[in-house]
Amino acid sequence: VEALLDLIKGIQNSSLISFDLETTSTTPLEADIVGISFSLEPHSGFYIPVQFPEKTDNDMTLDEILTHLKPEFENDKNQFCGHNIKYDILVLSRYAIGVHAVSFDTMIAEHLLHPDKNSYKLDYLSLDYLNYSMVPIEDLIGSGLHQKSMAEVPLEDISYYAIEDADIVYQLSTILKDRLETENLLDLYNKIELPLVM
Repeated sequence: VEALLDLIKGIQNSSLISFDLETTSTTPLEADIVGISFSLEPHSGFYIPVQFPEKTDNDMTLDEILTHLKPEFENDKNQFCGHNIKYDILVLSRYAIGVHAVSFDTMIAEHLLHPDKNSYKLDYLSLDYLNYSMVPIEDLIGSGLHQKSMAEVPLEDISYYAIEDADIVYQLSTILKDRLETENLLDLYNKIELPLVM
């Protein structure tokens, strides 16, 4: 609880907050939350585990975690960013949580900058803009018949993966916002594209 309260203080004092949900499904209205990651500055982040193999009765429940985080998600002063953040917003809506202030979505930004791309996966953006190769999700859950749930991934492995997601989005947000401004697309992004996320 103390660690979570420290993170919340950091959120309240940050001008930009990157967050990402790890879930049990890619369908938002069916997905259960496995964990929540945040990044408040480049090259760092936080992971709040919810479902994981090593979980004990002493660990916080999802209800306890969301009770602390709900006021932060619903505070208009907290500016959130993400990659395909609409998915995360829809998942949180199932828990009666609204995300009131979204300032950036890296997937939408890249779509505006390069509408001809075949894929806007975060892994590809990381390579293109940061020259950094992210941990493939297949390394965690496998693929095909042997694929497992994110809830079955050991805490150390999923923590690194999840924090990496939030951190890369944080770093890309600054880069892509500058690119939008250079290409005279920032006004279009802010007035037309971003409102559709909410």
